[in-house]
Amino acid sequence: VKPFQRLEILIRDWAFEYEYALGSEGGKDYLKDILEIKDTQREELKEVRNHISDCFEDVGCFLLPHPGKNVASEPDFKGKLLDMDAEFVEHLKNLVPYYLGESCLKPKQIGGQILKGKDLLHYFKSYM
Repeated sequence: VKPFQRLEILIRDWAFEYEYALGSEGGKDYLKDILEIKDTQREELKEVRNHISDCFEDVGCFLLPHPGKNVASEPDFKGKLLDMDAEFVEHLKNLVPYYLGESCLKPKQIGGQILKGKDLLHYFKSYM
């Protein structure tokens, strides 16, 4: 049993759609390539990749575009979807169920043990 269930990496401002598509599928392909262990890598890079694989049951990645000029440069930006680029909003609509969909929400476990809220709080306090 691996100590942790899932590590999810969110990359915002992804600008290389010609290499990896936006969203979870592009993120999955990107992560596969980045975490691949190669003979030419330094040992510490191989160890980090192995450690990630050893610690998490699943590792995912989601690529988002830049949210738009209003978000980046408007001092009065309030988080309204209307002020974000349409492409960003469209991918955001895919991101929310990707993270919070029914199939994604599972009881948190550490070392195979299901945690209650107070247990999780204890772990947070212990490791912070």
